[in-house]
Amino acid sequence: MGSIAEIGGSIIARAQSEAATISQNMANSLTPGYRAQRSFSLEIQPEQLDGSEVPAVSRKSDFTSGKMIQTSNPLDLAIQGDGFFTLRAGDTYYYSKSGQFARSAEGLLVTPEGWVLQGSGGDVATSTEKLEITADGVLLQDGAPISKLAIRRFADPSALTAVGAASFEASEGSGEEMANPIVRQGMVESSNVSSGAEMVELMAAMRRAESGQRVVQLYDSLMGQAIVGFDVSK
Repeated sequence: MGSIAEIGGSIIARAQSEAATISQNMANSLTPGYRAQRSFSLEIQPEQLDGSEVPAVSRKSDFTSGKMIQTSNPLDLAIQGDGFFTLRAGDTYYYSKSGQFARSAEGLLVTPEGWVLQGSGGDVATSTEKLEITADGVLLQDGAPISKLAIRRFADPSALTAVGAASFEASEGSGEEMANPIVRQGMVESSNVSSGAEMVELMAAMRRAESGQRVVQLYDSLMGQAIVGFDVSK
C-alpha cells in the first residue's frame, strides 16, 4: 500500500513532467509548424486511491493551427487547414506543418534536416528556385506544371507520433490525400504555442509541486512525532 510520502512524491513527479513539457513548448515557440505538447494523466480509479498505482503522465500534440507569417521567400510554403506536407527521409515518410524548404545541390526541395518534399510523382525536383506554387499545390516551372504537392490529412491526427520539432510519423495506411488543399507561397505557419498560456500552466505546475512537497513534509513531521512519542521501555 502506498504511503503519504509516496503520494506526495507522485504529485511532485507529475508536476515535474508537466514543467518539462511546458519548457519544450517554450523552446519551440518560434519553430515554424511546431505543435504544442499537452500533458495529461488518466483519471484515478478507486483502487488507486491508496497511492500504490499512480497513472502515468502522457503527452499529446495540440493540432490547433498557428498563424500565417509572410516571408516572401518563394520556397516557404504554408498549408491553410489541416493538411500536412509529405517528406521522405530515406525509406521513411514523415508529415509536417513546417514549410521551410531549400533547393539542394541535386535540385531537390528539402527541409533543414535534408528530408525531401514529396509530390504526386515522388521527390520534388526543380532546375530553378524561381517556382510558382498555385493555391491548390501545383508547382509551375517556367509556367509549366512539373508536380503537385502530396498533401495528406488525417481524420484522427491525435494518432500521429511526434518526430523531432515539427514533424510526425503515421501508421501505415492512415491518412488520405487532401483533395482541395489551400497552399500559401511565401508564407510559413508559426508554432501554435502561446507564451502567456504556457506561463499560466507553468505556474500551476509549480503550485502542484509545492502541494506535493507539503504532503511529504507533513508525512515527515508525523513520523517524527511518532518516533518521539514511542516509549522504548514498553
